Amino acid sequence: MSLRIEKLTDCASGSWGYFVAVYKNEKCLGTVMTDGTLTAKECYESLKNNWEIDKMEKNLTTYY
Repeated sequence: MSLRIEKLTDCASGSWGYFVAVYKNEKCLGTVMTDGTLTAKECYESLKNNWEIDKMEKNLTTYY
């Protein structure tokens, strides 16, 4: 598995950090915010965590 990140220059950034695109095997999986200290693997894990949160939120809305 090949992971890499690419800093996005066409979106918000500031003293808090910036957005990066996360690539797995050269396929863009999504974007995450970073302060510049996260590795490609850490950004990938953050993206996966975001997906899990999205799944949980989707499941909650189906009950209400």
